[in-house]
Amino acid sequence: MKHRNKGLLLVAAVSLSAAIFVIGDSNASKSNISSKIHIIESSHHDFEELKEMGMQINDNISKLNNHSISAKQFEDAVDAAKTNSPGFAEQAKIIEVEYHNITNSEYRLFSDEALKGNPKLSKDGYISNAPCFIVTFKGIERPGRTSVRGQDPKIFTEYSVVVDAISNEVLYGFFYR
Repeated sequence: MKHRNKGLLLVAAVSLSAAIFVIGDSNASKSNISSKIHIIESSHHDFEELKEMGMQINDNISKLNNHSISAKQFEDAVDAAKTNSPGFAEQAKIIEVEYHNITNSEYRLFSDEALKGNPKLSKDGYISNAPCFIVTFKGIERPGRTSVRGQDPKIFTEYSVVVDAISNEVLYGFFYR
């Protein structure tokens, strides 16, 4: 994987495909989140940046009607991401939720719960065109790390969490902007 010094921090790399929803007011209770889900026309992720981190988009976002995902499934993915990433939902201005088919043959550091919850993941040992949600906490302020003494670390304003749509287990998270 090619690395560039652009302040990228990656916990894992993936390849994607799509249905996107936005949940506003991240401090809202679970019952209020249902009323805040909106379909948006395109992902706000930078696909070229994601590709440099090993991620690719596999499907056409204009085919949203091909996905039969319920609002509850999106809410459950947000709940899993919030539990896995304490404090991010409270600080976020917006929580975006996207549904993608993800492939990543290099990433294999999954929790036992994730491996038990998805037979294909446990059989293959990696993500292979698996249905997942990407929950992105936008409007946060989290400092990255720097390896140069005296250099100010990059401040990340987004954190994304990949949640397995089959088991609803968090697979990993990443910062890149």
